[in-house]
Amino acid sequence: MDKVAREKTRFRTFQQKDYLDLQISGALKGWLAVCVLASHAIPAAGIFAGSIINPLVASLGYLSVSVFFFLSGFGIMAQWERRKEAYLDCFLRTRVLSHYLLNVFLIVIYSLFAIFVGKNFSLIEFLQSFAIGSTIVSNGWYMQVLLLFYLLWYVCAKTLAPSKQAFLITVSVLVLGYMIVGFCFMTSTWWESSLSFLLGIFWQRNKEKIDNIIFKSKKQWIVLLCLSVISFSGFFLLANINLLSGNAFLNTIVRMTAKSISSPIFVALVLFVCMSLPIKWFLSWPISRFLGNVSLEIYVHQGIRNHVSVENGWIYIMFVVLGTALLVVFLRPIIRFIIFIPKKVLLLSKAT
Repeated sequence: MDKVAREKTRFRTFQQKDYLDLQISGALKGWLAVCVLASHAIPAAGIFAGSIINPLVASLGYLSVSVFFFLSGFGIMAQWERRKEAYLDCFLRTRVLSHYLLNVFLIVIYSLFAIFVGKNFSLIEFLQSFAIGSTIVSNGWYMQVLLLFYLLWYVCAKTLAPSKQAFLITVSVLVLGYMIVGFCFMTSTWWESSLSFLLGIFWQRNKEKIDNIIFKSKKQWIVLLCLSVISFSGFFLLANINLLSGNAFLNTIVRMTAKSISSPIFVALVLFVCMSLPIKWFLSWPISRFLGNVSLEIYVHQGIRNHVSVENGWIYIMFVVLGTALLVVFLRPIIRFIIFIPKKVLLLSKAT
């Protein structure tokens, strides 16, 4: 065996091409849901107030959600490629309807909880929770935006399926259009991670080509990893400094653009890391599998933090973690039942 062949063999033992299988992506979502929880709870606790740790931890929120968006885009494309028209035929009844029913359930839960603790909310905010623009659900913007992306993807897939190029261009234009509208009328939270959804679609469409480039050699993988680290660090830094402090409008555009670009680059960086076998071993731990199974519940129930009032920061974090864990345990069966209702109805209708 020549030197090049030996190098490729060693590299294949270090790398894996199933870096986006269900086990890895599920465990990854679990740990990222914990990161989102930390990004809200730790700054709110004030234990690192005034230090650089606070903004860094807070940034874990939008970066983690970026991976969620990527996996959603990648996942629906993978299902479409595998099941073809059968997937599109049941997409609205399974994926979209189950997602919306979950959102409705969360609206009811958060409304009742707000009434119970005496928190006021307007009728407009309550009604908007069923659409897009505002929501009574903590972190409910993600549910709304993902639902919008599902619908945009479905319309494009249904009308432009024969032309892959037209499909990809149209989806890109619609998502970018949403980001422009979001920049004009919404806070950055609503749109800053949207490019990662597009990255998921493009990555799945071209996964074989991308893998061939990445896995060409260990040296190439290291080079691409280093480029990802450097580019992400640059855009992340640009998003967190006032480069054009003399012009507030231009400064905002530069920072928000840099933040939006750092989102998909971070996703690529996470993927490069997930390609190493040691990471797969870590993500196969029982705790990783458990977090992956309850990642959705962790994300949607962490709004309990908004109703915890404790002066001591560490005790505050403890109450938030325990409160979220209890909600996960007690409400998970209901959430899983709601998610699978459309699928069960579809199966029954086919059976009859």
